[in-house]
Amino acid sequence: MKSQDTLKVKQDTTKQLNEVTVVAVRADNNSPITQTNFSKKDIQKNYFGQDLPILLSKSPAINMYSDGGTYNGYMYMRMRGIDQTRINMTLNGVPLNEPEDQGAYFSNFTDFGNNINSVQVQRGVGMTSNGVSSFAGSVNFESANLLDSSNSSMQVGYGSFNSKRYSVGYNSGLTKNKTAFYGRYSNTFTDGYRKFSGTNANNFFFSAGYFGKNDIIKFTSFTGNSKNQMSYYASPIDSINKNPKHNPLTTNEYDDFTQSLSMLQWTHRLGINSSITTSAYYNYLRGDYDVSVSPDMLNFRLKSNFYGMISNYKYSKNKFKFDAGIHANSYERTHSMVIKPDISTNIYKNTGYKKEASAFVRVSYNFFDKLLVYGDVQARSVSFDYLSDTSTHLIIKPITYGFINPKAGMTYQFTKDFSAYGFVGQTHREPTRTDMFAGFDNIDTGNVAFIGDLKRVKPEQVTDYELGINWTKSALKIQLNAYHMQFKNEIAAIGQLSYLGLPLRKNVAESYRRGLELNAQYSPVRWFGAWLNGNYMVAKIKQYTDASAITYNNVSPLLTPNTILNGGFDFRWKFMKFGISERYVSQQYLANNGDGKFIVPESYVTNAHVTGSYRRSSLTLSINNIINARYFNSGYTDGVTSYYYIAAPRNFYITINMNF
Repeated sequence: MKSQDTLKVKQDTTKQLNEVTVVAVRADNNSPITQTNFSKKDIQKNYFGQDLPILLSKSPAINMYSDGGTYNGYMYMRMRGIDQTRINMTLNGVPLNEPEDQGAYFSNFTDFGNNINSVQVQRGVGMTSNGVSSFAGSVNFESANLLDSSNSSMQVGYGSFNSKRYSVGYNSGLTKNKTAFYGRYSNTFTDGYRKFSGTNANNFFFSAGYFGKNDIIKFTSFTGNSKNQMSYYASPIDSINKNPKHNPLTTNEYDDFTQSLSMLQWTHRLGINSSITTSAYYNYLRGDYDVSVSPDMLNFRLKSNFYGMISNYKYSKNKFKFDAGIHANSYERTHSMVIKPDISTNIYKNTGYKKEASAFVRVSYNFFDKLLVYGDVQARSVSFDYLSDTSTHLIIKPITYGFINPKAGMTYQFTKDFSAYGFVGQTHREPTRTDMFAGFDNIDTGNVAFIGDLKRVKPEQVTDYELGINWTKSALKIQLNAYHMQFKNEIAAIGQLSYLGLPLRKNVAESYRRGLELNAQYSPVRWFGAWLNGNYMVAKIKQYTDASAITYNNVSPLLTPNTILNGGFDFRWKFMKFGISERYVSQQYLANNGDGKFIVPESYVTNAHVTGSYRRSSLTLSINNIINARYFNSGYTDGVTSYYYIAAPRNFYITINMNF
């Protein structure tokens, strides 16, 4: 094939490739959806191997914390104060959240940021997505672009706390036979900041595709393994004052998890204006973790199989767009426990089965090239069944949920540079297995009466109202939005952990979150840019009754800061790039009773980086927490003592990036 023909195929298929991967779950720039987009350039500018919550925290209203205090291992995020299990996450439109506990665990597939071409963060209900409900919002990842120019790369990193990373990758670019492939292997290691919080993780990511005139077939797969020391318990403040690295868990407690996700996606162009994309996927997870309960070392084991199919139809002509899709999946996870060193005898073994089927229709029409009207409705059915351990002889009745999730909005384009939008949407979310089981991992004759039927926690509902503006003028770009999220039966954390270290939650009848969010960028010249984003929020639970039967009215929910601010600037001089970023998080309550004695204090952190480039290689020095502040990102309380997850003091990381 001649070079100009190859280029034409590349140009013709780039847009289609994006449709294969993300069209069903991503909003257009003019959609009435509150969103932040990260391009590949944005990701590369801020990425040095840290897990994804760190990168995502540079968008408004996202807070994060790490078990071990560093940037790898177990990390978690909250959006508008709502925990990670209620944030929908997809890769190329395929769900990443585990259906049973509804979490996504980036520690299982390290160096994920190196394999990502773009990210869209939708805050609030947003548009219909695949998998668990977009309750707080959604994060939609697009994998590496196979049509990028052929290249090889190698990255080596080293930093504080004996942190190391190496990564090698290759992208073939589009070949003469209309195929392309990409592969990357990565290893990440750190001792962690806290005692016994190290991690050793490996990941192999592979993607291949065929790009024909009317068809694109793409295969994407990754397999990751992580071995972690355990640090999921926070430390009491008195212990931190004596030793900031304190960890109440022991050096003998570990976990070991392997996760593998594969997806095959086929897009067929039906005509000039329409196409259909079908995806099949399989997600496998297996692992175990230790919990020391003196004098025993309990070992909990998990094994899950998750597979499904998605089919999306797209039609677009002139000012009219129509999308429709169906999604069905099946999931089973086996839970078992042994007592070390006898790993051959199960103390119990049970299995949860979850099935889901959903369908959506989405339409939009642009009147007079000024007013875009948008509508979206999803029907979703979810069932959960439980097979108890054979020794208990218990039969637990399965449970089924049915939801209708409608959304509507409009965008008005006042001028080329200024638009405004309004949106209202409602969505529902079923409880997790942990919610239904009151934190237990196994139902037996000793706790079945306490747990009751699987309806002990009701599904939650949110109605989300969004108003926003987008203004671009020369070097300045501003996004500003207001929101009001009204909850019914919100499944709220109560500030305590189960014996497995998982947050315990219960329904609160009425609650709300309302606030303002800003995202601004200013680039007056090519060598300088500044940015600022933030969130100011007021959140309240109308009535909360604690474990002591004391009722509190109009209290702030725990781990929900009123204010989060991010800002910074970047500038370039010859072959050097410099950047400084600032982050402020206001205080957060550790309990739902408004008690000022139990809070996460406000924090202020400054980070900086400098990059030197030569030809196709670069060296980056990142210095985090320059002012060496002692701060906490999260914690909990037992009503007597405050327990905190401490963040690392001043630390550095050096990355060498070579491209061939």
